[in-house]
Amino acid sequence: MNISILVPFFYVLVIVTANLSTTYFGLWVTPLNAFVLIGAELVLRDVMHESLSKIRMLSIVVLAGIISFLINADSKNIAIASFVAIVVSCFVDYYVYHKTKGTWIKRSNTSNFFSGFTDSLIFPLIAFGVFNPYVFVLQWLAKFVGGFIWTLLLNNLMSKFLRDKKEQV
Repeated sequence: MNISILVPFFYVLVIVTANLSTTYFGLWVTPLNAFVLIGAELVLRDVMHESLSKIRMLSIVVLAGIISFLINADSKNIAIASFVAIVVSCFVDYYVYHKTKGTWIKRSNTSNFFSGFTDSLIFPLIAFGVFNPYVFVLQWLAKFVGGFIWTLLLNNLMSKFLRDKKEQV
């Protein structure tokens, strides 16, 4: 399995799906998207921290925004909001992930806590032009809990990947 190809593919698929469903269903779907899709996005980003360069990661984020827009021009505001929120939260995630010591699952969940906060603050402000504290809190909690579940699901895979990566060095 080539993780450096498979993970970016699923990352783009998750972002495009989240953006288009938000375009079609509006603000009310964002907590559900946050739990299922953005929780996965946060964890896939942490997998990419281990398997891709910073430039390649940023390129994948840009690609996901462009694809969202090209599939449905009505998603322009959502794609822009998603792009800005993901890029800013990606920097937060990168910093916290690489400063946190310990297991992959600890590093991933710690960075997701902070990057999910950042993403949840920025996205609705740009996408909908409003700050709703209930939506913010629901999104942040949903992203963190969803991300936590995704880390549990992917922990064995990541442990094997990191072990193999360490043996290659």
